[in-house]
Amino acid sequence: MSVSPKVPSARRFAGCSQNWLTEKQQDLLHDASLEIMADIGMRFCSERALALFRGAGAAVLDGNLVRIPRALTEKALGTAPRDIVIHDRNGRPAMSFGEGACYFGVGSDCAWIHDPETGDLRKALLRDLENGVRLVDSLPNLDFLMSMFIPSDVPARIYERHQMKAMLELSTKPIVFCGIEKASTEIAISMATAVAGGERELERHPFVINYVNTVSAFRHNEESVERLLSAAERNLPTIYAPANCRGSTAPMSVAGMMALGNAGQLAGLVLSQLAREGSPFIMNHPSVGALDMRWMRDLFASPDKGPCG
Repeated sequence: MSVSPKVPSARRFAGCSQNWLTEKQQDLLHDASLEIMADIGMRFCSERALALFRGAGAAVLDGNLVRIPRALTEKALGTAPRDIVIHDRNGRPAMSFGEGACYFGVGSDCAWIHDPETGDLRKALLRDLENGVRLVDSLPNLDFLMSMFIPSDVPARIYERHQMKAMLELSTKPIVFCGIEKASTEIAISMATAVAGGERELERHPFVINYVNTVSAFRHNEESVERLLSAAERNLPTIYAPANCRGSTAPMSVAGMMALGNAGQLAGLVLSQLAREGSPFIMNHPSVGALDMRWMRDLFASPDKGPCG
């Protein structure tokens, strides 16, 4: 008899557990997302992805415009695991992504920092990243780790490796890593595999999550798609978050933004299941922000983006 791993209790608060939409509204948004995927379609700039879609019966038009049938999306929703357990570096269960669970961590890839001693604004350095990792590791109410800073004092072509090295060496907490190309995911997974003691052990006790952005929900660039496929093929989890900014890459209305954002993520879900059925996939909040039309800036933390954004 299999026994579910015991995971520490997640912190909960009303913002995450509250259902802000009625069941009818949820159905309307889901149907709108399926309509976008099946009737309008999305462009996938990856030959591997196009081959997988064609093989599954999706229509591929105009070179790389993919129209994903509703049945294919519903099948993917049925094969993806409903609960994903993420471990710490020592193999102990740390997070379980079930309904209502809420976990906290830091963000990624800030190029600048206010010096903690002088208060001056300057470019981030490797020591800032290392100090940040040590701080997160020591704080019991932070559950996971991200890279926080892009160190300016290491070669630009390999800064991601320095980020991953610091997170692996200086903390035991689960890691959500970012990247800009296929090699970003492959190298990060290779480093995590060495720490875990092999591919099989990392798959059994995953402590890393692949975080992927795409250009937009309508255009899935090759680098991002290849990062998703690389993780799915290894049965490792990915957060797939197409850029979804109201007024630029998404409609200005909240409903339109949510429907399109959900569609973009569902397309990634379908692709992950075509690469490896049953591979773990983490849905992200479909809201990102809105474009300030006066300054042409993305209001990443605008108050109307919704809870748990």
